Amino acid sequence: MDEGKSFVELRLDLQEPADLFDLVGALSAVANQFEQFIRREHQNLKGDARLFVKEIRKGSIIVELIPVILPLIENMDRVLVVDGFVRRFGGLLTSYSEGDKKDDLSRSDIKDLMGAVSIIANDPNGTSSISSVEYHKTKNTTRMKMEFDTSGAKRARETLQIQKAALELPSHELFENRMMIFVRTTVKSSETGRKTELQGLVESVHSKPLAITFETDMARERIEGEIRDDEKNVYKKGFFVDLYMEKLQGRPVAYRVVSVRDIIPLPDTS
Repeated sequence: MDEGKSFVELRLDLQEPADLFDLVGALSAVANQFEQFIRREHQNLKGDARLFVKEIRKGSIIVELIPVILPLIENMDRVLVVDGFVRRFGGLLTSYSEGDKKDDLSRSDIKDLMGAVSIIANDPNGTSSISSVEYHKTKNTTRMKMEFDTSGAKRARETLQIQKAALELPSHELFENRMMIFVRTTVKSSETGRKTELQGLVESVHSKPLAITFETDMARERIEGEIRDDEKNVYKKGFFVDLYMEKLQGRPVAYRVVSVRDIIPLPDTS
C-alpha cells in the first residue's frame, strides 16, 4: 500500500469462533453500504467503487478494506470518501446500538445493518469497530472510529427487526368512522382517485396532516360541496369519514377517503 493511502478497517473481537455466514454477512454489509454511499454522496464519481480485502490478521479478526474507485482519485479525495463513509455507516451502527432508528432507511439498508451487527449479537462477549485509517510505513493513523459491543448489537438487531416488520406491513390500512378536520382546502374541483390540493388531519390515526384523495364520487362531492358552500367555516367542522391511510416504506403519506358518515360543528376555541 502506498504511503498516506486511506482505507477502512473492520475489527471483530469475539469470545467464540465466528460463524462463517455471520462473517460473510458482516463483510458484505460493509461492501454494499460503501457502494451505495458512493452512488448517493459522490455522484460525480461515475465509475466503479468497491472495497477489496487486503489483509486479515490473526488474533482478532482485523480486515483491511482498500477502496478502489474508478476513475482513480487523489489521496485527499480518498481521505474525504473514506472518512465520510465511516462517519455515515459507523454512525448508523452506533445509533442503532443505542436503540435509536433512522426513518429514511430502505429495506436493503436494514438488511445490511442486520448483517453488520449479527456476528457480534451472536457472540457472548464481542466487540466490533469500523475505522478510517491512513497507512504509514512506521505506524498507521486512525482518524475516525465507531464501535459497539454485544449488548449494543443485540439492541440494534431488535430495533432493526421492529423497523423491518413495519416496512413489510400492507401499504394501506382501513380506518372507519374517524373524525377528520381540514388544514388546507381549495374551491377547485378534483377527480375521484386523483391527487387533490387538500390536506386533512385525523388525530386518532396520525399526528400530522396528510394529503387527501377521494375513492368515491359520493365522498368527493359531499366534501367539495361543504368547501364551496361554506369555505371560510369548513375549518370549523369535523368530518366523520371512513378512509385508508396510504404508506410508503412504512411511513404515512396520504389519506384515501371512502365515505362521509357525518359532519359536525367544532367547538369555538377562539
